[in-house]
Amino acid sequence: LGKCSGLWNKTSRSTTASEAVHDDVKFALLVPIITRWSSYYYAVDKVCDIVRKYSETTLNNVCTTLSVALFRPIDISFIMEYSKVMQTMAQALDILQSEEKCYMGILLPTIVSLKKQLLKTRENLKLASPLVDALLTGVEKRFSGYLGRNDLILSSLTHPQFRLRWVEDTDLKETTRQLLMRAMTDESERVSPVLQNDELMVVDAGSHDDSFFSFEENVSSGSTILAEMDMFLAETSRDIGCLIHYPTVKTLFLRYNTGMPSSAPVERLFSLGGQILTPRRNRLSDGHFEMQLLLRANKEI
Repeated sequence: LGKCSGLWNKTSRSTTASEAVHDDVKFALLVPIITRWSSYYYAVDKVCDIVRKYSETTLNNVCTTLSVALFRPIDISFIMEYSKVMQTMAQALDILQSEEKCYMGILLPTIVSLKKQLLKTRENLKLASPLVDALLTGVEKRFSGYLGRNDLILSSLTHPQFRLRWVEDTDLKETTRQLLMRAMTDESERVSPVLQNDELMVVDAGSHDDSFFSFEENVSSGSTILAEMDMFLAETSRDIGCLIHYPTVKTLFLRYNTGMPSSAPVERLFSLGGQILTPRRNRLSDGHFEMQLLLRANKEI
């Protein structure tokens, strides 16, 4: 990794060196940005691209041209394994730091999938196994107890993209299913029965003689909720729009998925504010500053 840093330093400080790399491999190297962690992975992966698209000899020819330390075969093996391991972590971070369609319900499935993929990646490693162990330890320490939080579980259960798919253990799947059932029942009891009847009432032009058929009605609120839950869990669509057909699930989704799983979008908003409130514009009122910030943040709409 120190040899990778030598490449980045040389190409970032010298235009001639950057052009020499582009002449040899037809693309530019990336330089890590201290404020974006995943950029370090992408920078290393760009170095690995030279080996993937050309050869190890081409990478060392670039190093010779720039007068930096050459890569030994074991160095190249390590950075290739490093890139393979960190790809999974970088993908997880990009998902959680996204600004679009990033609901709290994405958090637990991302953690579960990250652990699963890291364990699978470790099976074929020779040099970077300790890196996988360190990542798994770090994830476990950072998110300890999250898989037992009912609010996070419900946020994932009510998300059409996940539902029960991310729960692999049979006993745990049944437990989470009962949790969803209780939450939907409690939500249904909060709604006035009169409102429920008004919402569910359908006028049928051919039902004038229905009073003649005096059969016992055997439809309870619990069976209605159970039917809605079963239909939602069996739904094949993974689009958020399908929630319109499941009013109780939709209410729970809105309640538990309002918060974002990451502060990255807010931090980007602060950075945007710094570009607006410059020294020459220090007399902006709070109202004008807020309006300009909202306009700038929503310019794509």
